[in-house]
Amino acid sequence: MAERTNEALLSDVCHELRTPLTSIRSFAEILRDSPDLDAAQRARFLDIIVRESERLTRLIADLLDLARMDAKKLPWRFAPVALEAVLRDAAAVAAPLFAARGVVLTPEFSGGLPPLRADADRIMQVALNLLANAAKFAPEGTGRVALRLFGVAGGQAFEVADNGPGILPADQAVIFERFRQVRKTAGSGLGLAICRAIVAGHGGTLTVRSAPGEGAVFRVMLPG
Repeated sequence: MAERTNEALLSDVCHELRTPLTSIRSFAEILRDSPDLDAAQRARFLDIIVRESERLTRLIADLLDLARMDAKKLPWRFAPVALEAVLRDAAAVAAPLFAARGVVLTPEFSGGLPPLRADADRIMQVALNLLANAAKFAPEGTGRVALRLFGVAGGQAFEVADNGPGILPADQAVIFERFRQVRKTAGSGLGLAICRAIVAGHGGTLTVRSAPGEGAVFRVMLPG
């Protein structure tokens, strides 16, 4: 069983790597073999090469993170962290993505929460991934996303809630699996798997609740 699982994972990895590499090679060959290509097309093809190269870089970084997590060699830097400050930074970093799609991001923070022990960079990684997903799936021009922080029994939680198309109940069971994209985008299907592993490394949980047509709410609960 383990051998079949590893073979399936290797097949998925090869497929994900092959897609951007094929695009990069194809457009590079067109540029090489078409010296008379007009400037507008040349610029468009170069832009595609750059975007696919960036996607390949992100995919490799995600795969390295997963490999380190599987080997329990991911470096952690735990320290007292003000979660509100981390989430405000994440919202600021994600702001251009929301602005480009005309989606409104509303922070809703409970003040006065104490610091908790966490790896600030990894929690930022989780928050940015969830915010980026919400911005993608909220309807362009009329989208609304709430970023909430509040205390819970035994710790603190933050939520990212969007008013997108929602997620089918059957899909919610697999959305955190590797290479599973139930809401199709140009991503690798690794982001949520990495997020859940990071949260688990903090002793917390990452869950989703959703209904078709009613958006999705991703909740991160952290102890402390």
